[in-house]
Amino acid sequence: MVQTKNITKLVANVNEVEIFEMPELMIIGKEIRYGGKLAFLGNRARELWDICIQDGSLEIIKKLPSLIPEGLVGWNGNYTSEDGTFSYLVGAFVPLGTPVPSGYACRILPATLVAKGIYDTGYAMIDTYKSWGYTQNYDLFGWNAELYLINDPSPTKWSQLSPVKKVS
Repeated sequence: MVQTKNITKLVANVNEVEIFEMPELMIIGKEIRYGGKLAFLGNRARELWDICIQDGSLEIIKKLPSLIPEGLVGWNGNYTSEDGTFSYLVGAFVPLGTPVPSGYACRILPATLVAKGIYDTGYAMIDTYKSWGYTQNYDLFGWNAELYLINDPSPTKWSQLSPVKKVS
């Protein structure tokens, strides 16, 4: 049996797949669209991180009451089939009701289980949680997130978060 943990107990670079209980929450941050049919917008994630560092947005995001202590996320979601684009938010997972600073985007994410693995392990994370009887929770409009911990001893590795559900 897999032991689930509260998402507030997530720590940097535990190089194994873990399952966390994520409550209903908000993500607040700066947003950009990317991708698109024939990749006309390209991958603009790095560009958004650079903007957030240069214009001071990242400092405001760091001051939000993050549910993952000292955690920042690069959140992918809100796929639009008409043009094939996604939203990418640089932000933090925060409690419901957190005031949204002017000029920042917000999404409310429903409660779910979340699988966490180290990004550079490829499909090993997916294979592991499937072997435990979990599958991707596509009911949650298909999102995933990169998790960066501010005091991470290895900032070149980051955790990948994906909503999952137990297969009945």
